[in-house]
Amino acid sequence: MRIAVLPGSVRDNGNNQGMQHWVAAAINRASDSPVDVVLGDLRKPPMALGPVVDPVMAALNKDPSKYGNEPARQWSTFVTSCDAFVIVTPQYNRGYPGELKNALDHLYWEWHGKSVLLVTYGGHGGGRCAAQLKQVLEDGLRMNVVGAVEVTLPEDYIRASTRLSVDAAEEFPEFLKERQADLEGALSTLFEAVGKEPAK
Repeated sequence: MRIAVLPGSVRDNGNNQGMQHWVAAAINRASDSPVDVVLGDLRKPPMALGPVVDPVMAALNKDPSKYGNEPARQWSTFVTSCDAFVIVTPQYNRGYPGELKNALDHLYWEWHGKSVLLVTYGGHGGGRCAAQLKQVLEDGLRMNVVGAVEVTLPEDYIRASTRLSVDAAEEFPEFLKERQADLEGALSTLFEAVGKEPAK
């Protein structure tokens, strides 16, 4: 099973990378069999895409070789290769970041039928961000959203300099430990959904 943990933020001084590592560790703990976990990065290929400029919208293109640029073709190949996704994103102004929407909009058919779990975070947990994403993913891209886990960040992680670490040797903070059971339960639902999907 190959699961991509896709970020919603490109901020160097943000919490997104630390949140991705928390999710990746949970995936490896929750699965009964080995999982190929890929941590996405919006600044690097295959997610470093730039704006959507293809003259043909993705919904009208079922042949990835006909995308107008190589980054889009690489992104198509990557998304197709994944069995499922976990989108890890902060909530920006009651919504989700534009960089994430841009990455989603480059493709269409590649997303169809794929299962995805949402992990949102922010000062209020990211519930409105999750609701917007759910509408886009389910109604727009025909994905199977299996659930959402919301994480409320303490003030120090938003307004001060404290950030989640990507060091595997460090323990996760208590506020993440409190959400661990919910995350692992949602991941079990994701694994089950992947098992029910038709083989490629």
